[in-house]
Amino acid sequence: MQASGRITGATSVTESEPEVWKSRLRELVDACVNGSADEEADRIREAMLLLHGGPFSALPVRSVSPADIQAKLVCGGAVSAVIALLGPDTVFMLSRGEGNCCLATVIVGLGAEEVTSVGPTLALALLAAYLQGLMAIVDRAHSIMGKFSPGSGSGPQ
Repeated sequence: MQASGRITGATSVTESEPEVWKSRLRELVDACVNGSADEEADRIREAMLLLHGGPFSALPVRSVSPADIQAKLVCGGAVSAVIALLGPDTVFMLSRGEGNCCLATVIVGLGAEEVTSVGPTLALALLAAYLQGLMAIVDRAHSIMGKFSPGSGSGPQ
């Protein structure tokens, strides 16, 4: 679904199919990790659209206006734009090492696992780690629901 480094279909803010939405998030994570610094603003905009159009309303995502994100991006505040997208209980740490190696560690929500990602910029590393953390929450919820679904005959007796 990528064409010239851009994720196609990312403008659909009414996406309701969970597997398609998760697939698009995985593509976006890959674009953040393996992309270039000059794609930073586009990746952040795509994330904003996917996060606020996703099928999982209970995810720890902040509702931020596109105008606010755009204003931050225009002023060179890509890291600020990503931080604005993070859920209120998200904990993060950023690091930049030798050779401009950017690293972000994120814990999304209370009791979640730590996720670490790299990227060509601090903003893209943070965005990739956050998206991976959200996908882990969704996967964990699906796993629990599958084990305790009413039709499966499993679950607490």
